[in-house]
Amino acid sequence: MPDVHSITLYIPCHNMAHTLPRAIESVLAQTRPPDQLLIIDDASTDASRDIIADYRAKHPTLIQPVLLDQNMGIPVVRSIALQHTRCDWVTYLDADDTYEPRKIELETKALRKHPSAGYAYSNFTITNDQLDGARRWYTSEPMPAGDLFDQIVTFGFPGGILPRCELMNTSIVRSIGSYRADIGFYEDYDLQFRLARVCAGAAVAEPTHWYHQHANGVHRAPYARHYDGLRRVYTDHAALISSLPAPRSTKLQLQTQSTLSRFAWRAVRQHARGECSLHRRELLRRARAGVAHKPSSVLLPKNPLRVARGLIRTDAQR
Repeated sequence: MPDVHSITLYIPCHNMAHTLPRAIESVLAQTRPPDQLLIIDDASTDASRDIIADYRAKHPTLIQPVLLDQNMGIPVVRSIALQHTRCDWVTYLDADDTYEPRKIELETKALRKHPSAGYAYSNFTITNDQLDGARRWYTSEPMPAGDLFDQIVTFGFPGGILPRCELMNTSIVRSIGSYRADIGFYEDYDLQFRLARVCAGAAVAEPTHWYHQHANGVHRAPYARHYDGLRRVYTDHAALISSLPAPRSTKLQLQTQSTLSRFAWRAVRQHARGECSLHRRELLRRARAGVAHKPSSVLLPKNPLRVARGLIRTDAQR
């Protein structure tokens, strides 16, 4: 594996003028700065483009704006970023998140210590819009490194939250197909799924960035949408799991089915609680999916009760 000679960092942005300067400043404060900073603006209608222009004027050799005329969505934006990447390693920062000053430095050091690794990931701090209630993602050590495929497939990380802002070998990412613009949701998980199957990962125990969870974040999307995204990834990459030797492949297949069942039932629960709205047919389809993926789930009294409550709520909405 080549040494980390050059690094592209990209920031996807859509109407994030209120947080974009904070994100950019955290990149400019890096002890090991990137060699290329791409800011991909997805047809923002706020002041984002004025902010990008100002920073471009101050840092013309570093910052390269890519301004889209139509809103394409984050999967397409990530794919476009990879097309414009000119360095041999690439990482990213969402426009509402921030880096600690040594993020890139520590990950490049981790990669040099593990020359067979194709990507590095770090611990991070989780917080909210008000920057309070901050908590560390990983509180136990050591963080897993090497073959992380099983952990990626089963969400085997604290809180079920996957690694973020990985520093990845560009040639490997492109060789596995880059980000898929057609997937619509879970495009980052889809890439991690394929990346972890072909190469090892290095880990940095020190938190190197901040994940700002907010009310409109992806983690707040209805579970029905999460279920659909996960099912797409698992279906598309079933061969990656089945290609593993038994009993490892069998164990992972059972775990993915259990995950899908859990998310299907969570969709039912959300509707029953009034946290989202599903049509009657859709509610029953989610319940049947929960049972199909894991038949024993129907034996849990809470699940049939949630269906009954959901049906009552659906009928009351007519």
